Amino acid sequence: MASAVEAVKEKLVGTEEGVELTAQTRSEFFKHAKKDEETGVYYMDEEGFVDAM
Repeated sequence: MASAVEAVKEKLVGTEEGVELTAQTRSEFFKHAKKDEETGVYYMDEEGFVDAM
């Protein structure tokens, strides 16, 4: 029963497993991403996302 609960929780909440990105995917992301100057985190806003598509 616990495994079923964990499986549902994983689907609803997600996991913290890292995703391996190819060099091409990383390159495309950084080409369209912006950097938050306060935190140093790269993010993609709606315009960047549309341009990337």
